[in-house]
Amino acid sequence: LMQRGVPVVQAVQRPGELMIQAPRAMHAGFSYGFNVGEASNFGTMGWLPHGLVTEREYSSAPASAVRSALFSHTRLVLTMLNHMNRVPEEGRAIVPE
Repeated sequence: LMQRGVPVVQAVQRPGELMIQAPRAMHAGFSYGFNVGEASNFGTMGWLPHGLVTEREYSSAPASAVRSALFSHTRLVLTMLNHMNRVPEEGRAIVPE
């Protein structure tokens, strides 16, 4: 990856620490010894445009490389629109006028 100009970093996560990944970044993990792994995926309202780009890329990939999204970004946005009165003001910017 580095030979192709892709930034690569490594980190060691210790008990009680959180790892935060930027939108569209790839990750992999390796466990040393006995452990229990847990992951929580979340995003702020500002991450919604990244989800839309990713969903479009998944749907336009060649058949040999198609990867299904874990959930529908479109369904997420439509559900949010149905509950717009609960969406913070800064999140409403994703809705076209």
